[in-house]
Amino acid sequence: MNSWFIILVPVIVVSIIRLKPIDIVFRSLNTLIHELSHAIIALVLGEKVKQIKINEDFSGSCLTKSKSKFKAFLVSLSGYCLCALLSFLMIKYMNSSFNKYIFYSLILLCVIALIMYIRNSFGIIWTVGFLCLNLIIVLVPMAKNIYPNIIYIYANIIMIENFFSTLTLLHINILSSKKSGDSYNLQKSTHIPAMFWTIFFIVFSAFMIYKSYIHISQIFILS
Repeated sequence: MNSWFIILVPVIVVSIIRLKPIDIVFRSLNTLIHELSHAIIALVLGEKVKQIKINEDFSGSCLTKSKSKFKAFLVSLSGYCLCALLSFLMIKYMNSSFNKYIFYSLILLCVIALIMYIRNSFGIIWTVGFLCLNLIIVLVPMAKNIYPNIIYIYANIIMIENFFSTLTLLHINILSSKKSGDSYNLQKSTHIPAMFWTIFFIVFSAFMIYKSYIHISQIFILS
């Protein structure tokens, strides 16, 4: 992977990720990962996941049924945090010998989501498209040579859109904390103000971006 590619990808992502109408291609990836993060943590905790929605306006929802405030807390915390963490891990392991399993994992998650949880039309169409894209990537032999490049693009889309989403959440929180989604759910679970959780999401997301690019810079120094 060339240094120009490493520098150019985040610049392009920042420039076009919210540029209509092509933003629909990029921003929904973060929405999918965000809602799947809620679902995965809920399932790990033994909770029920009823439905996932991915909407055309890039909002999403994951309807779960939690038996305790602590489990509800972990489920609500997982969306922004796992998106940030996953993007860092994708970058960390993009050059590893098992990077192909990142694509297999995405394919598996899409299949499970489509079969079990996603029911709205846009969510189905977008997830099927993303599933097909990853199937093509793993089935075309020549694509193996650019696995790190594709993973790096995915990671940048997720972590940059996740960070922008936390800033949007801050704006929403200033206007009305009751409309601040995960932050308000965390407020109900912990009785700590929603604004605290919004700031936490922003700081954690920014920290993971910092860690990601520090890791990338170290790769180039060592090489």
